[in-house]
Amino acid sequence: MHSLDFFGVSKLRNQQNMVVVDLRGEDRASGHIAGTVHVRAMDLLKEIQKFAEMFRDQPIVAFFCKYSAHRAPTAAGWITCLSVP
Repeated sequence: MHSLDFFGVSKLRNQQNMVVVDLRGEDRASGHIAGTVHVRAMDLLKEIQKFAEMFRDQPIVAFFCKYSAHRAPTAAGWITCLSVP
């Protein structure tokens, strides 16, 4: 698991097959990034097994939220724990 800034995600997204997951809830009203998967953080937690399976074969899965300081790294940790055989 690695931390990336906006430019790092943008560069990887343009060069590789990756999924970008927007974990925001009400704070998403300020706008969104086209092509992202929108899953509220609490919904991800409720169905964590489903999403772990969905993302298992993706080479890169990037999570972001308003500040990417709590929800995004927490979700990445959940998915990483469940995706490692």
